[in-house]
Amino acid sequence: MNLLIESIPWDRALMLISVCALSAYAGTEVVRQLLMGWAAHTGTKKPWWRAAALKSLSVVLGGVAGSVIGGSVFGLIVGVGSGGITTSVVSAIKARIKGAGGGQ
Repeated sequence: MNLLIESIPWDRALMLISVCALSAYAGTEVVRQLLMGWAAHTGTKKPWWRAAALKSLSVVLGGVAGSVIGGSVFGLIVGVGSGGITTSVVSAIKARIKGAGGGQ
């Protein structure tokens, strides 16, 4: 199924963006929890590459979801964008919570 930007209604585009963002967040969160469990089990600190790897994973998972659901380059682009936006939004929310004293 090849989607062209001119042929996609807004509700379908928003659904594609939402599904890509949520799947990127969910997959990244699973890997993050596994890494945290491994670090706690072995008694190691967070690796220096952890944040970059998780953000990259979110972008990749969003792109994969977009290409699978959208079935074209348009779906891939929307998915990559959704994964990237997800990392930005989650980082902003976590910073806001820590700033308010809730992350102690």
